Formats: sequence, structure tokens, C-alpha cells
Amino acid sequence: MICLMVALFLLIPALEVSAATVSLPLSDGADGTSVTAYAAGWIEGDAVPSEPINTRYVMPISVNLKSSSLSPEPPTESGLESANSNEVSALPQNPSLTAPSVYGISGNAQITLAWNSVPNADSYNIKRSLTSGGPYAIIVNLPATSYSYTDNSVTNGITYYYIVTAVNSNGESADSNVVSVTPEDPILSTPQIQWTSFGDSVVNNYWNTIPGSTGYNLKRSTSPGGPYTTVTTTTYTSYSDTSVTNGITYYYVVSALKSSGGESGYSREISVTPRIPVPPPVAPTNLTGEVSNGHVILNWNASNNAAAYNVRRSVYAGGPHMLLASTVTGTTYTDASAAAGVTYYYVVSAIGAGGESNPSNEASVTIPNQPNLDIAIAETKVAVGDEIKANVVLKNVNNIYAEDFSVHYDNNRFEYLGIEEVSGYKIYNTPIDQNGTIRFIIASQGQAYGINGETIILKLKLRAKAAGTGKIDAFKCRIANTEREFDLDENSCLEDTVLIGDVQDVNKSGDYTLLDLAIDAYYYGKHASNADPVKYNVNQAGDEFVTNEDLVYIVNKILANSNYTPNH
Repeated sequence: MICLMVALFLLIPALEVSAATVSLPLSDGADGTSVTAYAAGWIEGDAVPSEPINTRYVMPISVNLKSSSLSPEPPTESGLESANSNEVSALPQNPSLTAPSVYGISGNAQITLAWNSVPNADSYNIKRSLTSGGPYAIIVNLPATSYSYTDNSVTNGITYYYIVTAVNSNGESADSNVVSVTPEDPILSTPQIQWTSFGDSVVNNYWNTIPGSTGYNLKRSTSPGGPYTTVTTTTYTSYSDTSVTNGITYYYVVSALKSSGGESGYSREISVTPRIPVPPPVAPTNLTGEVSNGHVILNWNASNNAAAYNVRRSVYAGGPHMLLASTVTGTTYTDASAAAGVTYYYVVSAIGAGGESNPSNEASVTIPNQPNLDIAIAETKVAVGDEIKANVVLKNVNNIYAEDFSVHYDNNRFEYLGIEEVSGYKIYNTPIDQNGTIRFIIASQGQAYGINGETIILKLKLRAKAAGTGKIDAFKCRIANTEREFDLDENSCLEDTVLIGDVQDVNKSGDYTLLDLAIDAYYYGKHASNADPVKYNVNQAGDEFVTNEDLVYIVNKILANSNYTPNH
């Protein structure tokens, strides 16, 4: 028995059937035998409404053979058939494979496809066309482990259409969805010239890097706005243009280059005039600073070729120094913004045709705090009937020997009891209480009692007589050293207040005793609201928590209570 393999493309009216290979059994010695064989294939599409789609058919085929070589020969006059046509092969469509779902991403001269995994697939056919709907040609077959493909054989600006099919030994799936993608050269950002410098017949340009660019065109013109000619094409981000003439102004722009050969837009135009460099002035010398009327006065020596000066200041020795004043035309400057009590560090630089000089020597200046006459009450809260002392304190002074000032107290809240002099400072007038206002003239008792810094010069004694906030303040203050006298402004004559409460001990018995101290000790560290306000007044010092201040206050009230006697 001899078998002959014949490749056929089966046609049925109104049906397209895939190619099939037919195996024909022949008897030895057969010659010119007509053999009927059967070919099987899959009918694709929906051409036969009465038959199911993708139904397998078997049909008879007649083949004439020559027995001598088992090869067909050209037709003869006797009417034999011609030789076989070329062989055509195709995969039958396999309905058990689902079509992949595909999407595409455009790139620069490339397109990337991706798809989902198809069960039972052995590989995937990637097909491409320049026309929507095909015909599609296979550009690559990929193994089943591949789920993406980058097509680098594309041209920017042309739209490509893709489908993907899954393949195994039983055939090929239906086509995937059609994906249309147009590769494009990415849009480049516009570079900008960051800064320029110039010298003798040279201009240096520096610009920023643009991601994705392949290089840069630096262009220039001698007119604002162009037209521009290319100075250089470079992959660097700087260029020194030596083809310039001193004294001529040049206008520069830069653009980024695309891989496709195009370029980005132009940067902002920068104008530069090359010239022979002029050295900057020398640094100013002998910078000094002093305090006058609460301001800092700076002076320095002039610099040759300086047109103006920049003044800089810092609160740190050695800087950094921040610009305080620019283009100062003289060699002196008054800093009216300096605060008292702060040390400032100053430098000055000269400005000329060649730029700015190095800084001068550093000068440090401290404005002393302004002298003031302060009232200081130690207590923050007292009760009606309590005695207090209000200290009169002179602060921030040097070598002061005499003071003339007045004190006013709230005579609705306080009763004036008198004064207590401080050793070394004597009151030389007769203080008279005039409705709560008392004037004092005081002098130091010798050089040893000259006032420097902060000193108590007098103590007022008062008794609280009514609940509320009592205020004591100083005014009309004048002081003198051995060379001059001067008045303190209103803001330098200060005041203090104290809260006056009604007499109420902790347990509200009317007397402060050890029992009051014990109750507050029990609530020590707690918020006053923890105690029953109907029974107890544990908040003795005025804040919201029971602290040492409350206990000290109670002990002082116990010591001042004549009705309380300790155990003998």
C-alpha cells in the first residue's frame, strides 16, 4: 500500500474552508487510477445560515494518479488533469481559544502592545496593517509566556493597526480587538539660558538640561527678536562664543533638538555685550559703628572707582550678612531698624563699573536697652487687708546719681502706708500723697552708689482695701549722670498690677488656720475644680491648679493671723 499526501484548499459554495492534507491509500501497480478520498476542515464564518458556525465537514475529492512515479504529470491530449498547484497551508480556527484583549502605547519611533494571557495558548501571532480592517500580516510569533511586544519597525506620524491571535496545535483563535496607534516624537520642553558671563571677545552661555533631547542649538542675533543664526550645535549645556566683537550687543536663544530632527521652541532672549573686563573696586576700609539716639551710625573710608556702596548686616559674627541697604552714595549710613539689646555685625562693599568689591572689615555694634523706671510688685494676688510693697527699680543705665519721678497708685484699691528707703539712696524732698500721686527726688550717697544696670531705689508700702485689679505706675521720669540729665519717654516709665480678692480662707471659716493648709495639701497638684466650691476655696494663688504658690500664700496668711496661736 502506498500513501500519497496531497495538499488541497477546499471550497464549498458560499463557504470558505481551510486547507487540509489528504492521505490517499493506493494499490501497487495502479496506473491512471481515479481515487476518491475525503478531506476534512473547519467552515469559518456564518456563510451557511442553516449550519452551525465552525462545524467540521468531510467531503469526497477525486484525484487521478500515475502509478509509475506516483507524481501527477502535465495534462495530455487524452484529457488527464494538470500538475498540482502550489501548496497552501493555513491554521484552522480553533473555537476553544479565546481572543486576546489588546491595548497599545505610542512611543518615539516605536509602539508597545500588551495583551492578556489566553488559556491553552502555545503562542501568539502579532499582526499589523496600515489599513483599518486589514489585510494583516504576521510580524512576529511569540511564545505563550509573552504578554507584550515592542514594534521598533515603525515610522513617527504613521498610524498602524494591530491584532493579536492565540495559537496552539489545534489552530488559531479569533482576532483580538483592533488597536490603532500612531508613534510620535515626544514634545520637548523649551530650555532657558540660566546665566551668562562675558569677557574680552567672549560670551559664555549656560542653560538647563532638557530630558529626551539629543542636543541643543545656540543661536544669536545682533537685533532684538532675531533673525537668529546658529552659533553651535552641541550636546553640552554651555558654550563659549568667541566669535564676538567687544562693544556689540548680542541676543542669544537656545533650543532643544529632537531625535527626529526637529527642535523645540526658542528660550527667552538674553542680551550680552562683551568687553574688556574692568576690575571691581577695592574693599572699603576702617568700617566703624557707634550708637546715637538709639540708632547705629556706620562710617567707612571711600574706595577708589566706587560709585556706591552696599551695606550688609548679620546677628552672627562672620555672617552670613544680609543686604541692608544698596547703592549708598556716601561713606556713612544710619541703621534705624536696629533693636536695643541685640549685637549686630556689619560689612560694607563698594560698587563700580567692574562689579562689587569684597566686603570690608566687620564692625559689631550693640544698642543698649533703653533706660526705664519700673514698678515691681512681688505678689500676683492679695486679699483685702493685705500689705504689699511696690519696688521702684531703675534699669539699663550707667553711672546715674539722681532721679526725679512721680508714682501714682489706685487709691480706690490701695491705702498708702508710707515708704521704705534703700540704703545708699536718699529721698531729698518731702513726699506728699495727693490723691494717689506722690513725687520723689532721690540722690545717690556717693560714687559707690552710682546706679549701673538695675537697682531698687525705693519701696512703697500699701495696703489693699477693695477687691479688683490695683495698678501702680511711674511717670514724669528724669534721671541724670555727672554730665547731663535726660527724660525717659512715656514707654520707659513702667507700671505693675496686682489682683485683690475678698478675704476668704480655704474652708470659709473667716480665719486662716492649719486646717486651711491641710485642705489645700490634700488637693495639691490637682485642678481647683476637683474641690467642692461650696465648701472650699482651694484656689488661693489665682491660677487653676493647687500648687506651692497656694500653700505659701496660706502659710503667710496663717503667720499674719493674730487669732491663730500655735500649741505651747
